Amino acid sequence: MKITKSSKILAFLSYLLFFFGIVPLIFWLIKRNDKFVRYHAKHAIFLFYAWLVVNIITLPIKMTVPGFVIIRLLIGLAFLVFWILGMVYSFSGKQKAVI
Repeated sequence: MKITKSSKILAFLSYLLFFFGIVPLIFWLIKRNDKFVRYHAKHAIFLFYAWLVVNIITLPIKMTVPGFVIIRLLIGLAFLVFWILGMVYSFSGKQKAVI
């Protein structure tokens, strides 16, 4: 399968715009025949919702347990690393799992 430059850009934008959870979903639905874009859009969607769930769960814990802020920051740093890896892999044309 040949990976075109436009496929790389759309896959990269899936990660870059993943805070707008709908954008990777739109790319995933529009590019049904492009396995590369669908792969990275699917991973960006999963990364967004995993980040959202973790934040929703840990927010009340952070407010009640002293010192949990550090753990929450480490979790956020891990998501940042996964996000950057996804962008690097998508722009370099690799299909490696981020998480």
